[in-house]
Amino acid sequence: MLTSYAEQATGANRLMTLKPSPLDPDTIARPSGRPEREAGARPGIAGLIVGGDAGTVRYARADWKGLLAFVRECFEAWGTRWIVSNAPRTPAFVSDMLAEMSASDGAIARFIDVRTAGPGTLGPLFAQSEVILCTGDSSTMLSECVWLQRPVVAVTPRDWVLPANEASYRSWLAQKGWTRELPIADLHPADLLAALDAIKPLAINPLDALAVQIEPLLPVLTD
Repeated sequence: MLTSYAEQATGANRLMTLKPSPLDPDTIARPSGRPEREAGARPGIAGLIVGGDAGTVRYARADWKGLLAFVRECFEAWGTRWIVSNAPRTPAFVSDMLAEMSASDGAIARFIDVRTAGPGTLGPLFAQSEVILCTGDSSTMLSECVWLQRPVVAVTPRDWVLPANEASYRSWLAQKGWTRELPIADLHPADLLAALDAIKPLAINPLDALAVQIEPLLPVLTD
């Protein structure tokens, strides 16, 4: 049995693993002409995946305004341009602000608006972004970025708490060195840089890693 929760991973023939993804990192191009990220490197292109209220995670207008201000701050400080995608649960006023920024502000290189683009349109964000930020409401999206071997930081609102099993899973991701969390209220470019320097993305395709884990547990097949 494969599970993403430590409390279910005890006992024989049970493995704790990343939440699964339909994507294969070997088929998703990396940023063209860019080597693996080096410590202290300021991203030229960064991805931002924006969700919304979910479960016990709630965003105030101040959270959204702070996040968009941070996007502009990184652009002004580093020249970082952003590829941004929203989600079906993103508040309409946030999506509208992103669309307006995309049209008038150099900070956003591309806005993938799910309201018109539809689902399954994150390919360009994954392929072109050197690093990715996700709002903290979705373990699934966070896991998908980890799965694709990208440095990923979860940004969190003031009002948020996770169920015990999800909190444990997020801690496991951080302990592995795959992710970091930063509060939106205190976001500054230097904090993002420090978080990115602490991340060590997956070195191999997680499908291959999972195969190595599973192989010793499979019964020996004989003729």
